[in-house]
Amino acid sequence: MIKYNFDIVVVGAGPAGSRAAQKAASSGLSVLLAEKDRDIGMPVRCAEGVYENELAELVEIDEHWISQKITGSELISPDGHRVQAADAEKGYILNRKVFDFDLAVMASEAGAEVWTETFVHRIKREKNGPFLLSASRKGEEIEILSKFVIGADGVESRVGRWAGIDTALELSGIESCFQYTMTNIKIDPNIVRFFVGRELAPGGYAWVFPKGNGVANVGLGILGTYAKRVNPEKSLKKFIARYFPNGSVISQTAGGVPVLPGLKRMVSDGVILAGDAARQVNPLSGGGIVTGMLAGDLAASHAVRALAEGDISESNLKAYQKEWDKLKGRENRRFYKLKKTIDNIEDDVFNDLVSRMSELPLEKRTVFAFFKKVLFSHPGLIVDAAKLFLK
Repeated sequence: MIKYNFDIVVVGAGPAGSRAAQKAASSGLSVLLAEKDRDIGMPVRCAEGVYENELAELVEIDEHWISQKITGSELISPDGHRVQAADAEKGYILNRKVFDFDLAVMASEAGAEVWTETFVHRIKREKNGPFLLSASRKGEEIEILSKFVIGADGVESRVGRWAGIDTALELSGIESCFQYTMTNIKIDPNIVRFFVGRELAPGGYAWVFPKGNGVANVGLGILGTYAKRVNPEKSLKKFIARYFPNGSVISQTAGGVPVLPGLKRMVSDGVILAGDAARQVNPLSGGGIVTGMLAGDLAASHAVRALAEGDISESNLKAYQKEWDKLKGRENRRFYKLKKTIDNIEDDVFNDLVSRMSELPLEKRTVFAFFKKVLFSHPGLIVDAAKLFLK
């Protein structure tokens, strides 16, 4: 059996994993980026939306990554009324196949080895020794020795479980999502649309993200606690029949999105989790591209530091989680509390809200005004919303 040796192995070549591999390799360490799928960036289990300013803070933006530039958003109530939000931060709908591929190329250019069709079966560590990763590469069984492991292997993270980290997700902590990429969608290509309603997508929302030339990602997410009552695919088909009856489906995807404020424990001896594996998405929107990249950078920095110090213990690696908490963790906990408040809003509340918001001048249709209208129209929600600001 062939054996390989690396300083750091990164499992999973999504945005979090590729960034971790790039940053770790740029320090001069030997790094392997292992991806189980044949093609990096495929299949696309993502609505592909990002804010321009957030992405620009991390990487020089390549026009080839962008399917469509976004200049505004619109909220649609259960009864079909619409309200356009005030101009906020500009955004992009990415081509994740190209984007993820290029991030992996950057990791390779920094010195990392990138292996596709590499499935890690098991990770074991002898006391105070290196990690032994049992894997298959293009059908051949191999063994990999590594001083450190970064788990960026998504919502189903096996690395976390092997490291003794509790990554279990209850139904209330995950959304079941279904998405079609469709053609012949007649909409303003610069506006993203969000549809709310407990019958349509309880505990979540439906989205229409334009990709240009009449193509759009059309999907919805339903909180796991409601998934038995509302089937995501059936609900999406009803939604399309109502709003886009002339559209054609060219691809489809399904998956789970964690909607927690992050794991309480993201590290173990010699192991750090990043991205969806550590539940580092925005629990309100479900967006995880930029947060995953941030987490990947941070994970690599602390892995490199710990190896240089000769101390990869969990206690030393907790500095990663503390830094993440300052960077995004506290904010995500607030978003999580806000999400729980919104999950309790009935359809008639949303109908009333959108109607009231549409009466405001466009420049006043902000997120703050949105929730102000909810609270003053429905005082029973004030106590729940107030908890958002207690911590």
